[in-house]
This record gives sequence, structure tokens and C-alpha cells, in this order.
Amino acid sequence: MRISAIVAFSSVLLAAGLSQAAGTGTSNNSASATANVTANVVAPITLTKTSDLSFGDFTSDKAGCTVAVSAADVQTITGNCASLGSGTVSAASFTVGGSGNRSFTTNVAATSANLSDGAGHTMALTLQNNAPTHLTNGAATIAVYGSLAVAANQAAGAYADTVTVTVAY
Repeated sequence: MRISAIVAFSSVLLAAGLSQAAGTGTSNNSASATANVTANVVAPITLTKTSDLSFGDFTSDKAGCTVAVSAADVQTITGNCASLGSGTVSAASFTVGGSGNRSFTTNVAATSANLSDGAGHTMALTLQNNAPTHLTNGAATIAVYGSLAVAANQAAGAYADTVTVTVAY
């Protein structure tokens, strides 16, 4: 009987130890916390052309000249060329749209460095722009303007090229 009493006593001690160990791990050593999960969807940036860059009508001369258009749609001629006061004179204009007061970047690039008449005659084009770097209440305006280097006795004709404006957040 003595052996069965020792075995019974040992079983009680072993069961008591397992019970305490199980209780200690789950109730005294755990913690929890919560975190908020958020997301903010921003309206995509948009770009709309509102006018083209046009240098207007002018004549060439036996000496070269420069014809410029400002951001304010004003034609200026330096040299012997003459303005005819006809044809549209305007800076290219673009409207940028998007979210709030976000920052954005602008890239302006002509397809080539020259306007061409398609018959082998060209005029060098220099571009400028007044692009802001922030939207104001979700909007901004970009003007693209510049100048043409008109050669002496520049061939008469309609000269053209394209300008691409790209904006990104």
C-alpha cells in the first residue's frame, strides 16, 4: 500500500504543477492592442490644352531676326523682320487639375528643335514655360512660350512642330 500511496501522492503533485503552469502562461503573460487602418485616394492629375503656341504673321528680311511670344500673348520682333499684325499670337496654355494643394512636376519638350515647313526649311525654336510647382485648390495653369530664330531671307510658308507637356505628382 505504501507504493500505491506514493504513486497517488506523486500524481496529485504532478497534476497540480501542470495546472499552475498552464494558468500562468495564458493569463499573466499576454497583452493586446489595436491600430487604425487608413487609406487616402488622391484624384489623378489631369492636363488639358486650352490654346496653341502661335507666333503670328511676320515677314523675313535680308538679315535674320528673332520673333518671340510672351506668356501674356505678346509678339516681339528683334531685327529686320516685320510684324504684319495678323494671324493669332498666343502662348500655349494648359490647365492642370488634381487634388488639393499637391506638388507636381512639369516637363516641356518640342518634337524637334526646329519648326519646319515640310520642304526642308526650318527655324530654330526656343521654349520657355511658367509652370508652377503646386496646385492651388486642385488647379494650376501653365503657359508655354518662346522664340524663333528667323534666318535671313527665310523661305515663306507655314512652319509647324508640336510641343508635349507632361505633369506628374
